[in-house]
Amino acid sequence: MRIIYFDLDGTLTDPKAGITRSIQYALERLGQPVPTEDQLAWCIGPPLLASLKKLVDTEALAGKALLLYRERFSGIGLFENEVVPGIEDTLLMLPASGRRTMFTKGPPIFINLAFPAVYLNASSPEPAPSLPRQHA
Repeated sequence: MRIIYFDLDGTLTDPKAGITRSIQYALERLGQPVPTEDQLAWCIGPPLLASLKKLVDTEALAGKALLLYRERFSGIGLFENEVVPGIEDTLLMLPASGRRTMFTKGPPIFINLAFPAVYLNASSPEPAPSLPRQHA
């Protein structure tokens, strides 16, 4: 049996809207210039604090921006991910092909689309606490 691991952000879903809108929220609250979502796309991937520091110029403001970012992202931005077009059909056909499908995500966010297991982090083989451990 083959196991296929998928990373959530950037593979199954596009996190751009949630991340960039949360950065915009933080910048606006701090009275800083607010770039467009497309202009903030470079912030996706690198460490967020470093990106915020480039946007606001000081460590102190970057720290405040990070707190404001988290304020919005935790309640709104987290749910603004968009499913990558076509991925749903691909995921639905994989179990019928005899492959086990597992999902990885660094932060404690996970999805379960009726597949055998959901893994929180590719570096840890421990499944999400609410799911039974399954052996390959």
